[in-house]
Formats: sequence, C-alpha cells, structure tokens
Amino acid sequence: MPVRSSACRGALPVCVLSTPFYLIVEYFSCGIWPGFACCSQKAGWHRVFMIIGKSQTIMKKRTLTFMACICMAAFGANGFAQDSKDIAKDNNKVKFNDTKYEDDAKFAVEAADIGNFEVLASQLAKTNASSAEVKKLAEMIAADHSKANAELKNTAGKKKISLPVGLSEKHQGKYNDLAKLKGHEFDKAYTEAMVKGHKDAIDKFEKQSEKGNDADLRTWAAAKLPVLRQHLTMAENAVQDVKKYD
Repeated sequence: MPVRSSACRGALPVCVLSTPFYLIVEYFSCGIWPGFACCSQKAGWHRVFMIIGKSQTIMKKRTLTFMACICMAAFGANGFAQDSKDIAKDNNKVKFNDTKYEDDAKFAVEAADIGNFEVLASQLAKTNASSAEVKKLAEMIAADHSKANAELKNTAGKKKISLPVGLSEKHQGKYNDLAKLKGHEFDKAYTEAMVKGHKDAIDKFEKQSEKGNDADLRTWAAAKLPVLRQHLTMAENAVQDVKKYD
C-alpha cells in the first residue's frame, strides 16, 4: 500500500467524515483506504471521488459475496442439516469399517436412536395425553429408556463408538407429528408408535444378543430384552384401551 503524503493529512478529517462507515471499517480490517492511498494536494477532488467510488463498488461486491455466504451457511444448517444418526454412522465407518465390531457399532447407533425417541415421545405424554393409562405407560417407558440410554452411552464411550446426539430425521418427523396432537388423538398415535417401535427394538436387540461380536454390547442387549417385551405388552394393552373411546 502506498504511503500517504504529508499533504494529504490536512484533508483527512474532512474525507473521513464523508466516507461511508463500512469503507472505514474495511480500511482497518483489510488495509484498504479509499481515496487517501494515492491522493495528494495536487490530485483534484474528482480524483478522490473516483477512487472512493471505485472502492465503494469493490466493497459492495465483497458485501454481496459475504451475505451470499451467510445465506448459504444458514440454508445449509436448516435446510440440509445432516442427520445426527448418519453422522454417527459415518464416524463409526472410519473407526470400525472392515473390523469384526462394525455391526456392533451399527447396533449401538440404532439402539441409541430408538431410545432417544422413546424417551422424548414419552415425555410429551405428560402434557398431551388424556388417558391415565397412557400417562402411566409413558412414565415407565421414559424412565426405563433414560436408564438404558445412559448405560449405552457409557459403554459406547469406552469403546470409542459414536452415537447420535439428537433424533434421526425419521424419528424427528414422528416426534413432530406427535407434538401436534392432544388428548385422545395423541393417546392413539402414541400407543401405536410404542407398539411399532418396541417390535423394531426387540428384533434388533435379539439379533445383537445372539450374534453380536462385542461381549459387553451382547450382554447389555440380552439384559434389556425382558424390559422391552414388558413395554410392548403394556403398549399393546394400551392400544386396545384407547380404541374403546373411538
């Protein structure tokens, strides 16, 4: 950057006052000073304004580019946010791909995703359910799955297995649908979701308890099966009770 001549210093205050603020900021942040880098007393004011005008054009382009990046980042974060479950699966691929623990890591991710949904969906019942039976079922499921989630997180942490930190896109959609419902409609949708979810969970836990390569996860899955089967029986009974009010 050319050094300003001493002749320019007297005119500096006037030019600063007439220079747009964002150009002044750019001067301090990027070292661009519109008008003063090459002006002198011999340079006419038209020259100064030409330089300022050129700098303004450059800055406007930079500002538009910057704003475009901000919009793209925001849109990416909200419109195309990567599934938390997929992130965990991708992380585990790097660590366990082509190893005998690859399927164990997949099971841990699936179990965590199911458990997270069961807890959050059951917590909705405190405010959205109308049936005392449904609320009792939801309270039990939330407590049991919260405990199981904590156990799984502890075991996975020791084995460097990544788990989803939030709901998967699939379960987030189900949760959002439940959150819109109240009373009998919620009771019906929630109990049906619990039946379907626990059937899916039992299937995955049975396979892990029989074929899992990791001894700790295999033992943990087997230990959770009686609780999952109890939840399923209670959920199926709750479905029948709720149907009485259709």
